[in-house]
Order: sequence, then C-alpha cells, then structure tokens
Amino acid sequence: AKSVQDFLAAVQECKVQQAQELFHQVRTAVGARAKSKEVFGGLRALLHYLLETYANLDKLDQAVGLLEELRHTEVKLVSAGAFNAMLRGLVSRSSFEKARWLVRNEMPRFGHNPNEGSLNMLMDSAARSGPRYLDEAFDILEEMQLQDMSADKYTVSILTKHLSDRISDKRRVPRGVMMVERFLQMQPEDVDEVLVNSLLDVFCKLGDMSRLEETLALMKRYGIKGSAVTYGTIVKAYGHAGNIDRVVEAWAEMHREGLEANAVTYGCMLDACVKCGHLDKALQTFEIMKQRGLHRNTILYATLIKGFAKTKDPSAAMNLYREMCSEQVPCNVVVFNSLIDACVRACDLQGAAEVLQEMTATNVQPDLITFSTLIKGYCSSGDLPKAMRLQEELQARHLECDEIVYNSLLEGCVKAGDLQLGLRMFAEMRHKHVRPSAVTFSILVKLLSHAGRLDLAVHLVAKEMRQIHGVQPTRMVWSCLITSCLKSRDLNRAVMALELLDSDAVTLGTGGRASMYGAVLEASLARGEVGTALQLIDFAFNRAHAEEACSALSVDLLRRVFETAGMRGLEADAQQVLIAIAHHIESNVQTMLDLHWRRHPGKGHDKVMTKQAVSAWSDVTRSYPWSQHPVWNATGWGSGRGSDLLESVLNIPREVSRAAQSDFEDPLTPALCHAKAVEDEFTPVTTAGKSSACGSSFEEGYGDDVILQKVLFSESGPFSKVHVEVPPGL
Repeated sequence: AKSVQDFLAAVQECKVQQAQELFHQVRTAVGARAKSKEVFGGLRALLHYLLETYANLDKLDQAVGLLEELRHTEVKLVSAGAFNAMLRGLVSRSSFEKARWLVRNEMPRFGHNPNEGSLNMLMDSAARSGPRYLDEAFDILEEMQLQDMSADKYTVSILTKHLSDRISDKRRVPRGVMMVERFLQMQPEDVDEVLVNSLLDVFCKLGDMSRLEETLALMKRYGIKGSAVTYGTIVKAYGHAGNIDRVVEAWAEMHREGLEANAVTYGCMLDACVKCGHLDKALQTFEIMKQRGLHRNTILYATLIKGFAKTKDPSAAMNLYREMCSEQVPCNVVVFNSLIDACVRACDLQGAAEVLQEMTATNVQPDLITFSTLIKGYCSSGDLPKAMRLQEELQARHLECDEIVYNSLLEGCVKAGDLQLGLRMFAEMRHKHVRPSAVTFSILVKLLSHAGRLDLAVHLVAKEMRQIHGVQPTRMVWSCLITSCLKSRDLNRAVMALELLDSDAVTLGTGGRASMYGAVLEASLARGEVGTALQLIDFAFNRAHAEEACSALSVDLLRRVFETAGMRGLEADAQQVLIAIAHHIESNVQTMLDLHWRRHPGKGHDKVMTKQAVSAWSDVTRSYPWSQHPVWNATGWGSGRGSDLLESVLNIPREVSRAAQSDFEDPLTPALCHAKAVEDEFTPVTTAGKSSACGSSFEEGYGDDVILQKVLFSESGPFSKVHVEVPPGL
C-alpha cells in the first residue's frame, strides 16, 4: 500500500523515473496475485496513469520503452488501452504528429489495431492542433464512419466550428458538411443543440437555406429544443437571404417557445431587418432593447447607421451618432465609415468631410475603407482631382490601394473622360501587383469606348484579358462591351462582339447570351438593318451552347423581326431563317417547359396542354410545305398576317417561356445601371475599320492594338515611366 501511495505522489510531482521504479516494486510485490482480476486491474490503472504522464511531459520515447520492457514480461498490460492512455496525454499537448505516429506506427508494431477510443482521441488531437490538420481530422471521421464506429460528438462539434471559421474554403467545407450530416444520421442519440447550432451557422454563412431548413426539421424530429443562440442564427440566415417574412416568423416562434432574447440575438434581429431593407422593424426592435437597457453597444448602433446609409439618410445617421455620444457608447472606425458612406450615398460630400474631421478629432484613425468610400464619392460627383489627392494621402499614411480603390478611380476617369489618367492608374495597379477583376475590365471597356477606341475595347476583351492577365471575360464584361458598341451607334462592332462571344468557350448562364443578342437585334430593327437582324436570329439559335439551349429569344422580338422582314420584301430570307431554326425552337420550347415543370410542379393540366403543343410543332416542322403557305405570298405580309405561322407555332408556350425566364434577372440590367451611375454625356464616335454585318473577322481593321500591348499592358519598367501616346483626333 505504501509503494502505491509513493507511486501516486511521484507521478503527481512529475518524477516519472522514480514512479516507474515504484511501479516495478508494486508489480513484484503482488507476485502471483497479479493473475486475479482485481489486482490486474489495479496494475493496469497505475500503468496507464504513468504512461499518460510520460506523454504529457513529452517523454513519449520513455513510455514506449516501458511498453517494450513489459511486452516480454507482462504482455497483457501492453494493450490498446495503454496506447490510449498515452494518447490522452498527447491530446492535452495538441501534439497531433506524435499522436499520429503512435496510432499509425507503434500500435500496429505492437500487434494492436486502433480501436474506437484510439481514433476518437487521434481525431480530437487533430481538431485541436490547428487548421492545417483539418483534412486529417475529417479523414479520421470518415474512417470511423466506414467502420461503423461512434465518433465523439464534442470533437465533431469542434470540427463543425472549424468549417464555420473557414467558410470560403471551397474544397474542405462541402466534404466536411457532408460528413457532419452523415454523423447526424448515424448517431441521432449524440446530436445536441451545440452541434446543430454549429451546423446551422455553417449553412447561414454558405447561404444554403434548403439545407438549413432540413437541419431544422431534423432537429425537431430528434426532439432537440433550440435556444436563443439557435434562433439568432436562424434569424441571421434569413436576413442574409433577404426573407423578412421568415425572419419575423422565426422571431415570433422564439417568443412562443418562451425563450428570452439576449444582446446577441437582438443584434442578429437588428442586422436581419436592416439587410432585408426593413429599417422600421429594426428601429422597433432597438426601442425594445432600450427599454431593457441592452442598447449600449457599438455594433448595434453601427448596424442601424448602415441601415440609414442604405436609405441615403445621413441626417438620421448623424442623429444616431449624437445619441451614441450622449449614451457614452464608444465610436470606432466602423461607425465613422458608415457615417461617411451615408453622406456619400446622399451625395453630401461636405457632410462626409465633416465626419472625417470629427473622426480625426476623436483620435480614430481612418483606414483603407474610409479613403475608399471618400474616393468613390468624389469620383461619382466628377471631382477627380480631389479623389486623386485622397489617394496620395492614403499612400502617405502607408496604406495600400486595393482593387476597389483603383476601380473607383477608373470610374472617375470614365466620368471625366480622362483616358490618359485612366491608363496610368491601371499601369500603377499592375505595378503594385493588385490583381484586376472582371469589374476592372468592364470599366476599362467604358473608358476606351468613351475615348472613341471601341477597337481597343474589343481587343481588350477578346484577347488581352485572358492571354495577359488570366482573367476570363464574364457576362458583365461582354454585356458592357456590347452596350458600349450600341451606345456609340456602332452596330457592326456590336455584331462582331457577338461573334467573339460565340467563339468564347465559357457559357454565360441562363438567359445571358439571349439578352445580349436581343439588345443587338433591337438596335438592328431601330436602324432598319433587317437583313442583319435575320442573320442574328439564325446565329442566336445555331451557335448556342448546349447549356444555353433554353435561352431562346423572346417570341415578341422574333415576331417583330419577321413582320419587318415582310414589310421590306425579305420574305425569302425570312422563310430560310425560319426553316433553319425550326428544330432549335422545338427543342428550346421543350427544354423551357421541362425547366418550368421542375420549378412549378403540380400543374398537370398545363403540362398536358404544353406537351400537345410541342408535339403539334414537331408535326409542322417535319411535314409542312413552307414555300406553298399562302402567308408567304400575301401582298400584305408585313401588315401582321406575315407572323401568323410563327405565332401559331409559339403562341401556346409563350406564357411558359415568360414564366421560365422570369426567375432570372436580365443580365444587361446590372451593366446598364452601373454605366448610368458613372457615365458622362458624350458624343458617340464611330471608329474606322472594315467589318461586315455578320461575317467579319476580328483581325480586319484592328492595327491599333499596339497601344494596348506596348503601353497599357507593358510588363517592364515602373508605372511612373509609362507615357501613353493618345492618337491624334481623340
């Protein structure tokens, strides 16, 4: 008994060598009694205590040496439990690499396979050892699930929290979420509120509302009651999704459950109302917080000030700031930046300057966002010189301009019509290794087109973006280029841009290509270029990517083109185009119907009717004697009767087409709104150069791309030495 007490005292004092000697003394003293279950269990407990202490003191080699010694004398003591004891010590030290070595190397060497406890502790060690071991932690979880072992719910909660903290990791997060969801299905008895809250937070940050709602349904099925934290996460998620009805519903459900909102939950509700654009509800919530004395918080005031910034109400935002001062709530840089943003959005640059003055007077240092917001304001108001002085001040404070700052300055150059300065800003951007985005290039397109250099704008999008910068032209860039061509009344170049768009390997998503074709078709009709319009219709259908098959041009636009063709005596050409696109229209209508049925299930009667319409259209395209139809020979073909054939084919599914396309936004809208906010009035300048309406080659008439290659995109020399020679006449 005395030896056991001395052993325990030695271990507690971390005298492991002395403790090991005492362990041997105890083992010798018990002798043959070690075969009894009670005595053997006591010896095993002493050994595990000693091994854990060895590992905790980072003396793993000595612990393994002790097991080697016992392996030849007391082999039953050398078990998986002994290794698990060492693992417990390593977990407390977050020594994952040593824990991995112990499980993957030493346990098999001693003839033991890792058991459920071993893998759980190894996974726990990986989870606690930092983000670089996150992959291995999930590997272990997957290994356990494949072997039908029970994983520790606390470790799984830690891993889920790691996912929430690294939500932008597109590789790890989906895999991790899948395994956590599998844990919920495999071990329902271990699912608790902490784990569910962590998973809900992941879905909130991902914006995956369907899986969030599935998890909530699972939570109710398992009988897990949510807390104020749970409902705070739900409110925040619906706020990010812009669904004010579900925000209010979740808030009401929380109260029905008898849960009391805390400051964090109120903050989530406040933020959700602001994000949904319901500032009135946010203010009502804030009044309740005032009554409970929970309102004295910088983040809460900053959230409301951001709400007033969105509504362009700097006066109300300043009133909140004064209330903060009277309530002695600290004002940080976020508050002042939000106040400046409120003034800038309301075009009150004088007010923004006064806020900046107040900011410096209270010893709050302006940051990059402060200067970025002010620069954007001055650029939008056309005061480019002040914006440039702010950039100089920003750099004098050793702050580095980011892409947002440079984009704002480039927008200012567009508004001021200053091509020279815009090119210098872009050269500086590249010199400082600030990677341009598709937004940057859309602004450059406007800058070049305003200077009458649509040829360079086309070259920029078609070649330079991808070849030099490695940036893929996006829907927004192509839209901006085509819009610039149409604003400059350069229809030929707009058609050329469509040719380049069709040759681009990247699809533009549902409706993107059709909307751009639609814009050029409208311009063709307005200019009386009916032949060009007919060819564009042919190209729109015959050059479409498979993924864009459902993005047919609108029936109304097609009808107007064919009516105009009849009025201009182009019946033969129109008939040829109709024959060429007939099978495309059939497949496109069917694809749109399928898409509509998936989005709006349960409308059986409509489904039957539209299927009959498609079937009828198939019969027409296969057997109808197009050339003999009286409508083509009618003298009044352009009076409206000329579109009867097309209308009879497409009239029934027309409503479905609109329903299918109503679910996505017109892709030209963002670019047009963007241009409207920053563009100056200018006189359209059409550039010289050979191009046919629909059959031109890009290389024809574009010898001025040397400017872009040698000046705008020069890789050598500092930006300060770049000088742009603008061609005469611009």
